[in-house]
Amino acid sequence: LLFILPIVVLSLAITGLFLTWSSYRSFRQTVRQDYTSIIKSSAGEIRAFVQSSRTGIESLAWVVAATRVDAWQQQMALTAFHHIADQFVSLTLLPQEGQELVAVGQRLGAEALDQLDVYREAAAGRLATSDVMVTRESIPYIYLAAPVMRLGRVSQVLVAELNLKAIWDVLEGIRIGETGTVY
Repeated sequence: LLFILPIVVLSLAITGLFLTWSSYRSFRQTVRQDYTSIIKSSAGEIRAFVQSSRTGIESLAWVVAATRVDAWQQQMALTAFHHIADQFVSLTLLPQEGQELVAVGQRLGAEALDQLDVYREAAAGRLATSDVMVTRESIPYIYLAAPVMRLGRVSQVLVAELNLKAIWDVLEGIRIGETGTVY
């Protein structure tokens, strides 16, 4: 009994340690997979939000190109779009030659928008998206720009400031563990 009892207790202790270690590893792997799927779905949400906004701006550029070159009609098209897509802080049509600036929402000067890389890329005929920037109030935003094509050349550039606060609120609500967040 003195010989068999310690062997049984030792084998139970070793089996218990092995099962605990294997359970812990399995738990960590499951948690890691859950977090990976949360991060992938969050990235997918951001990608879908930005892609939808890019498509909206591109469609608006086509609508503006289809209207007569009349500032009032362009203003009405921008205003209607702004009421539908409230995630845009501002929409600005920058003229290429001799037209007046048309803007809805917070108004930035044409000089400030001219300095944006997205403006230059859109003026070259390509849809453009800026990097994420943050306001003084720590609200993230990006600029989207689309060329307005008339007769095969860029006649105006549509620049929009997209507020990322809506998607930011969704992401801030996601917790990873007790202290981790998605950003």
